[in-house]
Amino acid sequence: MGFLKISTPNIGPGGRVACLRKLDVILAVDGETFDPNPKSFYLKFQKKNSAPWLITLMRNDVIFDVLVYSPFVAEFAITGAEETSRTKELLKLHRFSDWSAYRNFEVYRDIYKKADLVDTYGGIVDSDTDQNGNLTGTTDLIRRRWPDNNFYALNASTNYNSSKLNLMFNTSYSTYSGDHFGEVIWARNFSKSSSIRDRYYDGNGKKTDFSLFAKGSLILNNAFEFYADFQLRNVNYKTTGYTSDLVNMLLDESYSFFNPKFGLSYKLSLQSMVYGSYSRANREPSRSDFESNENIKPEQLNDFEIGWRFRKDGLRLDINTYYMLYNEQLVLTGELDDVGSPIRTNSGSSYRMGIEAEARIKLSEFFLMNTNVTLSSNKNKQTLSKFDGKIVDFGKTNISFSPDFIASNTIVFSPKDNLDISFLSKYVGKQYMGNIDADNSILDSYFVNDLNLNYKI
Repeated sequence: MGFLKISTPNIGPGGRVACLRKLDVILAVDGETFDPNPKSFYLKFQKKNSAPWLITLMRNDVIFDVLVYSPFVAEFAITGAEETSRTKELLKLHRFSDWSAYRNFEVYRDIYKKADLVDTYGGIVDSDTDQNGNLTGTTDLIRRRWPDNNFYALNASTNYNSSKLNLMFNTSYSTYSGDHFGEVIWARNFSKSSSIRDRYYDGNGKKTDFSLFAKGSLILNNAFEFYADFQLRNVNYKTTGYTSDLVNMLLDESYSFFNPKFGLSYKLSLQSMVYGSYSRANREPSRSDFESNENIKPEQLNDFEIGWRFRKDGLRLDINTYYMLYNEQLVLTGELDDVGSPIRTNSGSSYRMGIEAEARIKLSEFFLMNTNVTLSSNKNKQTLSKFDGKIVDFGKTNISFSPDFIASNTIVFSPKDNLDISFLSKYVGKQYMGNIDADNSILDSYFVNDLNLNYKI
C-alpha cells in the first residue's frame, strides 16, 4: 500500500495556510494512516466535528506534523514501491506526542525541530548539521513580516440647495503604495553573506482610485420626493515582487464601475412615509483576495428595497424589506491565510433577501429602548466545489457566516447628561462557516448579554 503524494502546485487555500508543497507525502491524519485515495483522506476530516487536525507529512525524507484548521483540497499521486518502502521505515521511527504539545510555529515544524527548511530563505541562513557532520537542510530562526505603506488622497466637493432641489457633487483621487516584505530577525546560522533583517521576500502593490459622484433630491409635491445618486469609479491595481508564500505576484488589473441609485418616497402623513429604491454597487477584490486566487473577479450587487418609517413623540419605527441579487459575490470560505486573514472567493450567482425591523422607544425621561430584528434568506444559487478530485455540484447552499435570524435589544439608562448605562441582549441564529452546508462547518446559534458604562468627562 502506498501513500498520497501532492502532485500539483495549485494547492487549495487550506493547504497553502498549512504551507504544504508539491511532492509532500501525506502519511496520517490525527495519527491514523488511511487507504491511499483522496476519498479516504477527506473522510478523515469528518471523524470529528472540530478543528484542528494533525497532518503527518514527509518532505525530503523528513517526517513532521502540522496542525491544520480547515480541510484542504489538492491533486494527488501515489508513491511508488521504492518510495513507499522507504517511507514506511521512516514512519516507524516517528514519535507522536501528547495532543497539547503541538503548536504551529511561524516556520512550520514538529516539536523535535526537524522541518524548518533553509531553502525557503534564499541563502540567508545555513543548514544545521547532524552528529555525523551531514547537512540536515533545517535550522531555527525567527522571521517577521512587515508592511511599509503610503497613502495620499485629494477630495473636492460642492453643493447647491434650494427649497425643492438639493444637489451635491464630489470628486476624489487617491493613490496607495505598499511594500510587503519578510525579514529574518534571528537565526542560529546566518550565511556568511547575510545578516540580521535581510529580506527573504519583497513585493510592492500600487492602487489608484478615481471617482466622480453626484447626489440629488427633488421635492415633487407635498407628498412625493425623488432622489438619486450616481458614481463613476476607476480602480487600478499593479503588483510586483513576491508574496509571503514566495509566489511571484504580477498583477495589472483595471476596473471601471458605474454605481447608480434611484428612489422615491411618499408621505402618508406627518408621522409616516413609505419608500422604494434600486441601487447597483460594484466592489473590487483586495490584494489578499488575489494572493488566494489570481483569477478572482469583482463583485456586483443589484439591490431592491421597500420600506416604511414612522415617527411620533418618543417612538420611532423602521421596517425595511430588501432583495439583494449578487453576481460573483465575494464570500468568506471559512479559511484563514497564513497571517490569519479571512480568505474569500466568488460565489457565482447568489442573493440575500429579508425584512428588517427597528424600534426606538423612549420609555421615560431616563430610560430608552432600542430593538432590532432581522429575518433573512441568504443563498448561493449553485455551489461547485472540488471533492475527491472531482467537481461536485452541491446545488443551492447557504452563504457562509449569514444567519437567517438576528435579534437584539438594548435598554439605556441615562441618569445624567454625561452618564449612560446600557444593557444589550443579542441572539444570532445558526450559520455555516463554509459554503457547502457541511455539518462540521455549523456555527451554532448563540445568545449574549453585554453591560456597558459610558461616562463623559
